[in-house]
Amino acid sequence: MTKSQKPSELGRHLYELNSEALQHFTQMQRENLQQYFDLNVQYLEKLQQTRDLRGLLELQRDYNETLMRGMMEAFEANTSLLREALQGSGSVIREAMTPEEEVATAESKPKAKAKPKAKSEVKTKAKRKTKAKTKARTTKAKKPEAEPGAETAPATDQQPT
Repeated sequence: MTKSQKPSELGRHLYELNSEALQHFTQMQRENLQQYFDLNVQYLEKLQQTRDLRGLLELQRDYNETLMRGMMEAFEANTSLLREALQGSGSVIREAMTPEEEVATAESKPKAKAKPKAKSEVKTKAKRKTKAKTKARTTKAKKPEAEPGAETAPATDQQPT
């Protein structure tokens, strides 16, 4: 693939991924809206049959629980869809931005695993950084104060004669 084809190929892949995700998202929203209308019709029919306050309160509680459950399921499905679309776009972009030489060498060489650091070493470094930051803050906050009644003379580099 030439350098001029790479950006157009990237654009085409991203367009396909995004349009597919948008179509799926639109379909999910349409289904969610239809379920919402069906739920309202179902509970309106039950409402007409309710004759006492206790029944009304139970119906309201049941309606709210069902509605909330449906909304949470829809939210999770939407989040999953968007996450998949984002991961797909990211992989396409990474693939397009990786020079072909690196791809060829990466495929031929096995990847070396990074040596894991000991937990105590990581914690020690974090503690040192925290202590240094705290010390810097307290040093800045504490400015030398003159005692009350003492006069401050301008600092000079000369000694009295």
